[in-house]
Amino acid sequence: MMTVRLFSEAVSRLPLYATLPCIMLGGRLNCIVAGLLNILLAVLSLKSPHLMKLYDSLCRKLAEKSRISFHGYVVKAVDCEGMVVFHPQYEFSITRVLLGFLKPGYVFIDVGAHQGRYTLLAVEKVGPKGLVIALEPVPETFQTLIENIRANKVTNIIALPLVAWSTSATLEFTVPPSRSVATAKKLSHFSGLPLEGRKIRVKAIDLDTLVLKILKVWKVDVVKIDAEGAEVEILEGLSRVLEMYKPSLIIEVRQQTKRKVLNLLKRLKYKVSYIEGNTLVALPP
Repeated sequence: MMTVRLFSEAVSRLPLYATLPCIMLGGRLNCIVAGLLNILLAVLSLKSPHLMKLYDSLCRKLAEKSRISFHGYVVKAVDCEGMVVFHPQYEFSITRVLLGFLKPGYVFIDVGAHQGRYTLLAVEKVGPKGLVIALEPVPETFQTLIENIRANKVTNIIALPLVAWSTSATLEFTVPPSRSVATAKKLSHFSGLPLEGRKIRVKAIDLDTLVLKILKVWKVDVVKIDAEGAEVEILEGLSRVLEMYKPSLIIEVRQQTKRKVLNLLKRLKYKVSYIEGNTLVALPP
């Protein structure tokens, strides 16, 4: 039987917005249930992997039937955690800073685009003369990203099922069974954690090659990097773009990579500040 202490511990592991309802099309109940199921997720993670699988299945079915109203868009999510990503308070400070950076005509690169929260927000800001390049390596999440783009008839987005890396390669990593496609953060290749789940192979590319040689983009104004544990490799593969175009950066960093990231940015004379948790903003000289 679950104790009060266990429940309190589980809830403490969730951000506040995980328990709040979103605005849902076709009834708000689904999103309220999603918030409650996120609490249940934390409890189950302390109890039983078998219950976690059941939870995961229920969340996917709930998310599949739900549509979310998000900043004028209608979007879907992969699972319950994915539904919370579209809550207005999710990563509020990061959202505010990003939207402050973007202007009409800008080029924005979204590394770890997930289901498209920042991709869709950005395309609205950069307008028809701007461009958004979105990278998301997890197959199911990428499919949701594509569906959200197509459902809203957005045209100036280039979405690619690739891993941003220091060089072109094929990488193998493990996607955990529970919440497996909600975020690329859980990939063991990046986090170094011993995770169970299915292994997938994904093509990787350095952003210098993608931007300068393949897409031949004329400029890059803002880059967001959300790929825990891979930020050093991503920056190494972005070095020429950083030197040529000097984009503003928003990067989520892990503790074990923070020093290397800061050293890389220091060499390029970027000015660094923190905005939310382990997320930093780097402004060009």
